[in-house]
Amino acid sequence: MYIHCHLQVILVTFFITYSASFSHVTHKIGALFSQPNYYSDKSFYYAIKRENMYNPEISFEDIYSEGSNDMLYVREGVCKLLEEGVVAIFGPSTVEGTSIAQSICENYEVPHIQVNWKAISRRYSQFYLNLYPDTDLLAKALGTVVKYMHWTKYVIIIEDENALIRLKDVLEVPNVNDNPVTVRKIEPNSDVRYLFKQFMKSGITKIILDCETDNILNYLQQAKSVGLLRDILHGVFLTSLDAHTLDFSAFNTTANITTVRIIDTESAALKNAITDWNFDHESERSFELVTSDTVRTEAALVHDATLLLLKSVRELTVTGKITATSIKCDDSIVWEDGLRLVSYMKKRGLTDALTGPLTFNEYGQRTNFSVDVVEIIGNNKIKTAIWHSEDPKVLKFVQSPEDQEKNIFSHFQDKTLIVSSRIGKPYLLNRTDELGNVVLEGFCYDLMWAIANYLNFSIKFELTEDNKYGNYDPATKSWNGIIGDILEHKAHLGICDLTITTGRRQAVDFSLPFMNLGISILYKKNPQEESKIFAFMEPFSLEVWLYTATFYLCVTIILFLVLRLSPEEWENPHLCDENPEELENIWEMKNCMWLTMGFIMAQGCDLLPKGISTRMALSMWGFFSLIVTSSYTANLAAFLTKQQQGPNIEDVESLAKSKVKYGVVDGGSTQVFFRTSNFSLYKRMWTQMQQFKPSVFEKDNADGVKRVLNSKEGMYAFFMENTGIEYEVERNCSLRAVGDTLDNKGYGIAMPLGAPYRYLINRAILKLQEDGVLDKLKKKWWKEKYGGGACDDEPPEDDAGSQKLGLKNVGGVFLVLGLGMVMGIIISIAEFLWNIRTISVEEHITFQEAFKAEAKFAANIWIDKKSTKPNSSESTSSSTSAGCESDTHSMSKKILNGTASLIDLDKADSDSK
Repeated sequence: MYIHCHLQVILVTFFITYSASFSHVTHKIGALFSQPNYYSDKSFYYAIKRENMYNPEISFEDIYSEGSNDMLYVREGVCKLLEEGVVAIFGPSTVEGTSIAQSICENYEVPHIQVNWKAISRRYSQFYLNLYPDTDLLAKALGTVVKYMHWTKYVIIIEDENALIRLKDVLEVPNVNDNPVTVRKIEPNSDVRYLFKQFMKSGITKIILDCETDNILNYLQQAKSVGLLRDILHGVFLTSLDAHTLDFSAFNTTANITTVRIIDTESAALKNAITDWNFDHESERSFELVTSDTVRTEAALVHDATLLLLKSVRELTVTGKITATSIKCDDSIVWEDGLRLVSYMKKRGLTDALTGPLTFNEYGQRTNFSVDVVEIIGNNKIKTAIWHSEDPKVLKFVQSPEDQEKNIFSHFQDKTLIVSSRIGKPYLLNRTDELGNVVLEGFCYDLMWAIANYLNFSIKFELTEDNKYGNYDPATKSWNGIIGDILEHKAHLGICDLTITTGRRQAVDFSLPFMNLGISILYKKNPQEESKIFAFMEPFSLEVWLYTATFYLCVTIILFLVLRLSPEEWENPHLCDENPEELENIWEMKNCMWLTMGFIMAQGCDLLPKGISTRMALSMWGFFSLIVTSSYTANLAAFLTKQQQGPNIEDVESLAKSKVKYGVVDGGSTQVFFRTSNFSLYKRMWTQMQQFKPSVFEKDNADGVKRVLNSKEGMYAFFMENTGIEYEVERNCSLRAVGDTLDNKGYGIAMPLGAPYRYLINRAILKLQEDGVLDKLKKKWWKEKYGGGACDDEPPEDDAGSQKLGLKNVGGVFLVLGLGMVMGIIISIAEFLWNIRTISVEEHITFQEAFKAEAKFAANIWIDKKSTKPNSSESTSSSTSAGCESDTHSMSKKILNGTASLIDLDKADSDSK
């Protein structure tokens, strides 16, 4: 029983072993790699080894044939591999060798797999498969990267003519009319320092380098030796997909180095492959250790192509056996399974490839891939963006803004940036220090140093040669001024009262505005008329005043006569006597004068006439007084608050309608505003400016201000930013701003397009704004330095352009009032003394005694009654009887007579009713 069971085990084991040995199949794979090519050889070998280890039932054998650039050697190598019965052939890497190998493989229907760049070919081939990115798509990727780098002026250096095919989209990025592209072909690994010197002299600091990977560092060292790659604004774009594998640690530069790759260095598949490659590095196939940063593109593509081939063969074996055939190049046979295999490979693709998912078109070209953009910052290689073939016009940035700023901050920290500027108060101006040296100062100077201190870098100011802001010249197709300095890479930054405009933003980048403003009008204050103390008399001419005074006297006399003639004006002086023997007329000359005066003063009078004739005459005088008084009041307001002399300019509309000339800075943003405006008023004003003779365009704002000040009768106005107007008005009280701003814009810091430090500058400006530094700097340079605040005590002009009435305007009225009061006092004193004299004569007392008695009475303000006769004693009686009134010439008699007259007048009025 035991022997029987043991025999069964032996038979089963023999059967399994025999079956396995009978079903085992080995497929050969041919490779034409240039020698020595450690990277491709290594990935090819270990991909097959790994597959054989995990799937022993079908094994693969790598067959090598020596690669060469000679076409005869290539043909012999392909034929040798065909005789070995390979299922596919890899390589060679040369362009000429690829065409020969492809032609032979297609003739014998053997799959030909390529992993290198090949020029565009739309010749249909069923047996060709290339894992290298499609030529057209890769060209689009390089073009998109350059477009997002915002390079406007650069040179392309190539080692072979095929580079023009790879870079065809790069050549289309700039506007060739404004920025023609320079392409220079060089011999591989040659001395090209003379070229780099020419580029420096031409102001070209951006280079696109298309060359063999192993020649890159040599070219970069040559460029650096002549000073081309020593600045943060200098840049080089390396188109080689293997440039990221180089060691840039010895190449110490602040220049911007950009590379591209199709390998995802963070993928798990790459890490697993590297582990396999480094595991047996001391075996008979000894290779150097590799890392994710040193894996070449060809090696990764060979690995992906090998896996795709092996998986396809295994999967096709399930549905049908694949039998390799040994073929001689002089045979007429073909491999029957070749078409089925290559078609399946195109259809299947590969999802876990080291270079991303693999898909192919009908021509066997790879159509789906991604390109990583890598920045070399110091010793670090940072992935900043990614390009996808599905969206070829878009570059997606993978870094957060914070990470980008952090990398940029570390890149140019402790560096010195050149700042281009121009002299213009108060933004930048020269000052002589204690040692006699000319130094710079100003608002922009302080602002730039505040930004530099915040970001920990240093700055150096350079004045632009022509002191221009920056305008584009269509004739020379170039920019001048500060913008020109930025474009020619003479400066990293540009700052002054530089307005952010659409045209300038197409040439350079701008920071956030550090000052918001708008265009306004600078105009000279109209000269004030000399103030006159009797200005209140100006509403009427001297003739009118004389006629009025004459008519006043004439009317008074006429009324006096009429009132004497009118019987109704004669009244009973004693109200208790119904049959008086005498009648009294109260209209003495002084009462008539008071009556006419009351009407013309619009105050009226308590004494009024009763007769029809007298009232008629008085009514005409009242009508006359009404017209004269109303006219005087209206004209007085107009004369005392009238406009200052000169044209009435209150806004841009009134300026356009006036005869006043107006101008702007020649070549400034304000000129561009009027020249490009679509608003009819501004277009009309621009046309008028061009027609003015002499020219109304000034070299700078300072000249414009001088012209406004020197203009006669305010016949010139100047358009400039309201911030500049504020500065001038603070120091020259004869200037004023007119109307509201015409637009809204801002001053910004200019920098090259795509400047990496733009975000840091913006962050610094926001920080300074939040901390109030910008407001403090403006207050310092506008209101404190160099005569600022000189016009703070000037009364502001109101919107109507009129001024408040001062004492100088109406002082005459106060003078007339004072003189009248003085005259009244003098007359009252005279009357007082005359009355004392009369009393002394009538009462037979001395003048001194009468004066003493009357003076004491006048001094006692609490006594309202007095005796008709003076009391010569020291004391004055306050109990004088009021029942014994007699005719006297004292003040009491006059008061009582006046009261009686009023009573008689009231009685007469009641009797008439």
